[in-house]
Amino acid sequence: MLNPKEEDVLFHLGYEWWMFRSTYEALKNLGNSNTPMRNALVESLLLHSRALIYFFHFSKKQDDWIVEDLGHSLRTTALRPNTLLDSWRVEVNKRVAHLTGLRETPLASLNIDPIYNELEKSINKVKTALNNDIPSGWIGNQPADTSFPAPLGPVGAPPQLGPLGSTGPAKP
Repeated sequence: MLNPKEEDVLFHLGYEWWMFRSTYEALKNLGNSNTPMRNALVESLLLHSRALIYFFHFSKKQDDWIVEDLGHSLRTTALRPNTLLDSWRVEVNKRVAHLTGLRETPLASLNIDPIYNELEKSINKVKTALNNDIPSGWIGNQPADTSFPAPLGPVGAPPQLGPLGSTGPAKP
């Protein structure tokens, strides 16, 4: 049985996972159009992935929640994420959270699919460990919400983070 704090942590973890999946799916439907909507979705996807990486793989700082806040049985085996997730976190920090010359490098070179797969593994570990303690209507289990504007590109194509991303339109 989860205590009230653990219930709050689980709800917000579910929210982050739901938003990450929703922006991932929405980007598939928007194609590579050069619009503010697409850019907002790319930045949302990056920030939600970053929040999940910190939650699962970093030690507690101030009042941040980490996976251990759901119970000691979910203690991470390593405080730092694997190289793939750590590299992703660094890229997100460079490109979204700071105004730097590093934004000149297009986001198109980053592949979101392996990040999705790694984060899904972490979510599944939580779901397995908490099993009966996860409410039936947990937001993390809700289908991705793709109720966004009509597709502006090929539907069902794998989401790509470029050419727009947080770097602006592709340079001539």
